[in-house]
Amino acid sequence: MRTMRVVLAVAVALSVVVVPGQALAGVVKIKKIYFDPPGSDTLSNRKINQEKVVICNRGAKRKGMSRWKLNDRGADHKFRFPEGFKLRAGRCVKVHTGRGRNSAKHLYMKLGNYVWNNDGDKARLKTKRGRTVDSCTYSGAGSPASC
Repeated sequence: MRTMRVVLAVAVALSVVVVPGQALAGVVKIKKIYFDPPGSDTLSNRKINQEKVVICNRGAKRKGMSRWKLNDRGADHKFRFPEGFKLRAGRCVKVHTGRGRNSAKHLYMKLGNYVWNNDGDKARLKTKRGRTVDSCTYSGAGSPASC
């Protein structure tokens, strides 16, 4: 009977340690990458902002993303989330390549060139400390890429 109590106590202790970590893992995800806007690859601001990455918070709580990073495969292009940015529970934000006014639903990399390669690329989402939260690789077949 004593052995059973010890086993039960250990199981309860492990569930308290393991469950919160599992609940936090994978809450913020890359949902889609719009990598090849229709038409020729001109650099008009309107067209360049059709290139975007959709990131969603699938958790039940708002997630602080201050200074998180979004970058491409070669890490040649990096976007740092603004100080104080929080993604509400169940909501998504679109990170556009070009310029615009940041809001809760739209953020802008403020770049003058396309980021996401038409023939395939990899997006990485990292915390401010550099831990990879999510990534999405696509081959270039059909935009948008669903992750």
